[in-house]
Amino acid sequence: MRLSAHARELTLASGQARFDVAHDVERPFTVTADGHEVIATGTSFNMDLFGPSLLVTLIEGHVIVASTPGSAELAKIDTYIPRINLDAGEQVVFSPKAPPSVTRVNLGQATAWENGEVVFENDTLSTVVARINRYARHRVVIADTRAAELRISGVFHTGDIDGFVSTIAAYLPLRADKMSDGTTQLAHR
Repeated sequence: MRLSAHARELTLASGQARFDVAHDVERPFTVTADGHEVIATGTSFNMDLFGPSLLVTLIEGHVIVASTPGSAELAKIDTYIPRINLDAGEQVVFSPKAPPSVTRVNLGQATAWENGEVVFENDTLSTVVARINRYARHRVVIADTRAAELRISGVFHTGDIDGFVSTIAAYLPLRADKMSDGTTQLAHR
């Protein structure tokens, strides 16, 4: 973190974080992640580096999201990425495969991780497992593409990997095998 008379700046290198920013027009708060800046003067927002994507969700207040000069994002997409202004309840997703997209989101779902939960709504098992593995002592792996493409909705506790595995194995056509290293392998049955 870098503080000066005119700015408050930090970099998010990995993971997910919520920022509750004290109002100070003279010293904007800037978070840089994956070639993008979120600039706030007083607000609450969530940033999530998830795989190759960056998700910025505005909880309340106002933020501006912009690509930093020379960022990899600008090199990947031929068009100029303008500054994006978010309203409360909106999320912008930056992905190397597509231009940025802004959508309205359920703030309870977007911030559930703060309460030790992850919420999924018709997500692929590959996405769900990637999120669950953030909190796992022993990883969950998917053995085949048929299993990876299965869809699931639900609320799971971040620390309860065994509960997650037993629930999805009961509701989806999956076989769960515990490996000697503690990893759980999911395969379509």
